[in-house]
Amino acid sequence: MSRLLITGATGFIGKACLPLLVEAGYDVHAVSRHVGATDSLVHWHQGDLLSAAGIDHILDEVRPTDCLHLAWTTEAGVFWTSEQNFDWLRASLRLAQSFTDAGGKRLVVAGSCTEYMPGHPECDETTLHLTPHTLYSRCKHSLHLVLDAWAQQSTWEFAWGRVFYPYGPEQESSRIVPTTIASLLNGQQATCRTPHQVNDFIHVHDVAEAFVRLLASDAQGCFNISTGTGHSVLDIVNTAASVLERPELVDSSLDSFERDTMCPEWVGEPARLRDECGWRPRFDLRHGVEQTVNHFQSLQATSV
Repeated sequence: MSRLLITGATGFIGKACLPLLVEAGYDVHAVSRHVGATDSLVHWHQGDLLSAAGIDHILDEVRPTDCLHLAWTTEAGVFWTSEQNFDWLRASLRLAQSFTDAGGKRLVVAGSCTEYMPGHPECDETTLHLTPHTLYSRCKHSLHLVLDAWAQQSTWEFAWGRVFYPYGPEQESSRIVPTTIASLLNGQQATCRTPHQVNDFIHVHDVAEAFVRLLASDAQGCFNISTGTGHSVLDIVNTAASVLERPELVDSSLDSFERDTMCPEWVGEPARLRDECGWRPRFDLRHGVEQTVNHFQSLQATSV
């Protein structure tokens, strides 16, 4: 049985990965600063990944054969420019060093679609020029470049999963999907600042399955974790309103908003992940929003 260390296990994507990793047969070891989970199928370890001593202690204790590294600073509205990106870049390199020193064989790391130049209708990981434009995306891309070059001259395997725009149950409340659903459930008008911005929205369960497929394969290099289909923010708002049968709550002025040609656009081409790992997204936008709405409705019902 492969022994897996997962970082960021209490985060949005990490929580979706845990049951799939257990189901896939991994001996799952998760690290968190605050261990409060009681899942008997996952071994929890308390530690601070921003501490070199903390990283070395965890790797020495677990000695994993595989590692899924998802942890990074993600505080909404802050992470794009936060100096914590430097901390996570250093910590991630330290983690990789300790992992390989402990005999680790396969490392899979979460990247970001914002490593691409914005505005392209289709981001292809094999041909498209990369011009990350924020501190967050540049630190992510720097990590990718170093790990990729390092793995090519070493015996351990490395894959980089470039995640596009995830949504789904338990997403942080300030993001567009939970914000829209919460407004509609409360009978409030649903609005947004950039209704015509187009992104590749992907359900978090599809993201989690993609990472599990990458881990289980021998594929190496960079892989887009995306659907290949772009949707505008207004599509998200209208779909949620349709699912809840409240179209009258959509701000009627959104259609008339001027289309900002400078607005970033990221839509990923997932062919490589499909061809090499046999992965395909299970959720289209309607299905994914319905599932997410059902989750929020159940939470609302239990809180009454």
